[in-house]
Amino acid sequence: IELELNERTNFQQILAEAVHQLLSGGEYFDYIFIDSPPSLGIMTVNALVAAQEVLVPLQAEYLALEGLTQLTNTIDMLVIRLNPHLRFTGILPTMVTTNTLLGKGVLEEVRAYYGDIVMETIIPRNVALAEAPSHEESILTYQPASKGAKCYLDAAYELVSREEKS
Repeated sequence: IELELNERTNFQQILAEAVHQLLSGGEYFDYIFIDSPPSLGIMTVNALVAAQEVLVPLQAEYLALEGLTQLTNTIDMLVIRLNPHLRFTGILPTMVTTNTLLGKGVLEEVRAYYGDIVMETIIPRNVALAEAPSHEESILTYQPASKGAKCYLDAAYELVSREEKS
């Protein structure tokens, strides 16, 4: 799809135009989530141009921090050039191992640099979370009583609570 999008004019705004058409059709949505690939290609740029807010799931490893820096720079550029309404509003630490120095170090570093946009809820490494996709189920249907499911529910509640405060 990246090759096909690259051949079109205004390729960065195709998803934004589709979302606009959807919303101008009279339907109302509380939220529209756009899940983009973990790269800074055309599809991710399209998602960022169409979005109003960005929530980044951040794997608690140092290489992910480098990717987050690149993403932050891309968001800053897109705000100037294509989407002045885009806000970077949340970072959700995922695949966290809190009993290691690496896991703790990454969390400390991201919280020190990004402050309040880093969510309090963290998603730990969890076998059920790793297994759910292989069963073609979400964690909430695969093992709803698991720690992973509970943490994702906590993250959802935190997101709603943050929105109510703003």
